Amino acid sequence: MLTKSHKLTLRRSPHERNRLRKAIELAGVTQHEVAFGVKASPSYVSDLVNGRYRSLTVRNAHRFASFFDCRIEDLFPEGCDMETEHEQGHREVEDKNAFYRSLNDDN
Repeated sequence: MLTKSHKLTLRRSPHERNRLRKAIELAGVTQHEVAFGVKASPSYVSDLVNGRYRSLTVRNAHRFASFFDCRIEDLFPEGCDMETEHEQGHREVEDKNAFYRSLNDDN
């Protein structure tokens, strides 16, 4: 989907958490088209583009890279938190447990 020239532009562009916004712009597609292509919800793609997720699964990173025909590192440079599905599930359980502990501490 991205040309060689687009990939070079993408690699040179500054990033905060990821370069999805720039990839979408270079490819001339919409967030909805990306969501359909990677089999994700449009709100998930929007949240990633706007930096509202602190981490990303390796599987999803691979889906985005495949969609844009580029390397994962092109979209999610070093410093972007990636985790396996198992790690994500474990973190979510820990977050829920912490939430429930905080409710009990208030009583």
